[in-house]
Amino acid sequence: MRYSIRTVGSGTGMPVEITELNDTNCKTYLLVSGSHVALVDPVRERTETYRQVLAERALVLEMIIETHTHADHLMLNQALKDELGAPLLMHRESPIPLVDRHLDDRERMHLGDEEIEFLHTPGHTPDSTCECQALS
Repeated sequence: MRYSIRTVGSGTGMPVEITELNDTNCKTYLLVSGSHVALVDPVRERTETYRQVLAERALVLEMIIETHTHADHLMLNQALKDELGAPLLMHRESPIPLVDRHLDDRERMHLGDEEIEFLHTPGHTPDSTCECQALS
């Protein structure tokens, strides 16, 4: 299995690792803080790959983040979301009924010992977001 890893840090704590999982035009990432992970923009057809990576690295999936409503691939359905066992987060503008928590601009969520900040960046779609490691 091929995937790339890079780390970014804010200088305030441990860096958050960013792991790219899909070697395709539709990118999926893991944000990793210690053993805690967020799965970003999963593609329905690759769910088994994500489970394999989580198991191999003994990672705990804490959240699934969709950065926007996707027209280029199939997002998770209810059965796969339930199977992965983590809440789905999207911006408040998202029309997707599977969302467990709608986020506002600059809202923060804990991932392990770090905080991830959600920035509303409409343009590509009205519900687009960018995620970054929050600065204190």
